[in-house]
Amino acid sequence: MNRVPTTDSKFDNTVMVRSMRLSIRFRAILLDEKLYGSDTEAFKPERFLLANGTLNAGIPHPETIVFGFGRRICPGRRIAMSAIWIAVVSMLATFDISRCMDPKDKGEEPDETAFGGGLQFTPLPFKCSIVPRSTEALDLVQAIPAM
Repeated sequence: MNRVPTTDSKFDNTVMVRSMRLSIRFRAILLDEKLYGSDTEAFKPERFLLANGTLNAGIPHPETIVFGFGRRICPGRRIAMSAIWIAVVSMLATFDISRCMDPKDKGEEPDETAFGGGLQFTPLPFKCSIVPRSTEALDLVQAIPAM
């Protein structure tokens, strides 16, 4: 996400020249060890909970970061989160998704930390098995027109 100052300004001894493009480094914020602990790349949902199982309000939820801040926060963030929820739940209800059982792969686990560079961090390609859970699920998938 980029921002452009409309006037020359200074913030924490950093001079920002008018019309200079500023990029917010979401990945750096989301992997901040001061907020999320030393193992920020590990999938640990419990990091957001207190010892008694309640939500730790002192740790910012990633959703509050990725959609921007202040006046420029994404107005469609709730629609986006709902659409993602519907897509993921629909896939999990329709398919069994597992590690690829190809004998030549020798059961190797995909590298969970392997991401492509660039402006967006996306997982590198990996092999997996996606199998419809039932004949009804298969019929549903086959009824979708080819794109």
